[in-house]
Amino acid sequence: MNYRFQKFTTIYPVVAERLLAQLPNHSQLSYRELYHAAAGLYFAWCDYYARHLRELGNDTDNVFANVEPLQKAWAREHGCKWDSRNWLRDIAIAQVREFQPEIVFLEDLYIFEAEFRQQIRAACKAPVLLVGYRAAPTEDFSAFSDLDLLLTCVPNFAARLAASGAPVGVLRHAFEPAILKLLGSLPSPDLDFTFTGQIVLQNGYHQRRRVIIERLLEATPLEMWIQASDPPPRGAARIAAGLSNRAHRVLQQFGVTARQPRSIVSASTYASTLEGRFPGRSHRPVFGLDNFRVLGRSRVTFNNHIDAAEGHAGNMRLFEATGMGACLLTDWKTDLHEIFQPDAEVVAYKSVDECVEKVNYLLSHERERQALALAGQRRTLRDHTFAQRAAQLNEMICGLMSGRSRVTYFAAG
Repeated sequence: MNYRFQKFTTIYPVVAERLLAQLPNHSQLSYRELYHAAAGLYFAWCDYYARHLRELGNDTDNVFANVEPLQKAWAREHGCKWDSRNWLRDIAIAQVREFQPEIVFLEDLYIFEAEFRQQIRAACKAPVLLVGYRAAPTEDFSAFSDLDLLLTCVPNFAARLAASGAPVGVLRHAFEPAILKLLGSLPSPDLDFTFTGQIVLQNGYHQRRRVIIERLLEATPLEMWIQASDPPPRGAARIAAGLSNRAHRVLQQFGVTARQPRSIVSASTYASTLEGRFPGRSHRPVFGLDNFRVLGRSRVTFNNHIDAAEGHAGNMRLFEATGMGACLLTDWKTDLHEIFQPDAEVVAYKSVDECVEKVNYLLSHERERQALALAGQRRTLRDHTFAQRAAQLNEMICGLMSGRSRVTYFAAG
C-alpha cells in the first residue's frame, strides 16, 4: 500500500541562524538550493522519514517549516501570497494544498496546534490522516484528540498520551548511517569525556542532568558543548513547574542530596557561572554534523534523560553517540536492556558516585572502552537506524489506512 506522505518539522532558531550565516546570498538562492543546505545540516530527524519512506515506494515531501528564507523562496516560486504576520502558517497550508498528501506528519505540535491542523484538513481535497509527535510534558492531552496517530519515544509518555483518545505509538529515535559515510574516516578519539546537548533550566526538564554535570565537572575531565535554555514558552513552563516535587523525589532516589534547585535561572547567568567555575570546559553548542564530529572524537560521552522520562530510556543521544562509535555512559533505566545491553554495549550508572567511578574506570582501561564502544555501534547499526524506524512507521500508517484507525499501537523500537 503506497501513499502520499508530507512531513512538517521545525529546527532550533539558533540552528537556522547558523545555516543562514553560512549562506550570505540566501536571498538569491532557489527553494531547492536552500532545502539541500538545510537538509545538509543533518540536524535531529532531518528529512530521514521522507527519504526512507520514498525508498519504500511512497511519494514524499519534507518541509522545514520555520526556516523563513527557505519557505518564502517556495512561496515566491509557486506564486503563493502570505501575510507578513502569519507567513509560516500561510505557506505551510499552501504547501499542503499543492502536494495534496494522504498522510501529514507533524513533528512539532507546539506550532502545529489544533486550529492549524483543522486548516490542513480543509486544504486537502480528500480525507487526510494526521500523525503527530510529542515527547515533552503535556498539560492538556485532549488537545491531541483530533489526530489519527500520536507518536512518542518512550512508553510512559505513550500511556499518558493515550488519554487524548488518539491511537498512540512508540517510535524510538534512531541513527542515520549516511552520516558515517559523509564524515569519512575520523581521527582516533582525542576528547576524553564529553557532553553535547541542552540544559533547560526548569524543574521537570533537566534538573537532574544539571546537578550531575556539575559534579562531573568537579570530579572528571568532562568537556561540554551545551545550549543552556530558559524555561519554555507558554504553558510549558507551568507544566514543568508542576513536576517540581516529582523531579526532586527522582533526584533523591538517584543519590543526589543537594537541595532542590530553583525553578528559574537565566540561561546567560548559568552559562557564565559554569564558565567562571570551570574555565575552558564549556564550549559553544554544536548541532547536526558538528555534533556528530564531537561525538566521533569522544572516548566516552555522557547521557542523562529528561526528568519527565522517569524510568524509561529513549532519548536521541543514545543512538547518535553509539552510532558515531563513542562509548556511551548513560543513566540506568528499567527498559534500557530493550535497546542496548547494559555494561556490554553501553555503560549504565544508577547514582552520581557510580557515574564518576565508571567514567574514570573507562578512561583508564582503553581496551574495555574500545570494546564497549564498538559493541554499541554495531548494535545501533544493526537495530536502530532511521530506515528501520521508517519501516515501522510505514507499518503503522498502512494499518491506519486499512481502517484500523482506533487501535493503540506500541511498536517495538
